[in-house]
Amino acid sequence: MKYAVSLLYALALLQATYAQQTPAAKSTFTPENWTLIQETSGDLNKDSLNDVAMIVEYAGDALEGERPRSLIILFQEKATQNYTLAATADHVILDAQSGGTMGDPLDKFEIKGGVLRIDFAGGSREQWTTTHRYRYT
Repeated sequence: MKYAVSLLYALALLQATYAQQTPAAKSTFTPENWTLIQETSGDLNKDSLNDVAMIVEYAGDALEGERPRSLIILFQEKATQNYTLAATADHVILDAQSGGTMGDPLDKFEIKGGVLRIDFAGGSREQWTTTHRYRYT
């Protein structure tokens, strides 16, 4: 009986440690002092599982009104259905001040056909648009 209790305790510790290494919740990948702006899901790495792309914005004290944004990409694991961090990009997403008089330039954010697409638009008298496309290879 003593060994059975010890075995159950050891299995519980192992399970808790494994759960900490592979978190299932997407929110655990949002850095401290950052907030989620947008999220989209779709298959990026052609494994028939829903991967996730998130745009997060710094929520701490801003430097001269600028709040930097980052892109976080998570891949879903087939065996556990948990998410793992695949990539981060700190200089891909324009901040909310970069759109000129039109405001926040972030327009469209989607995963379709294995491609992450991010559209931006801004300007005032002269308007501009740009599209970034990312594919996992």
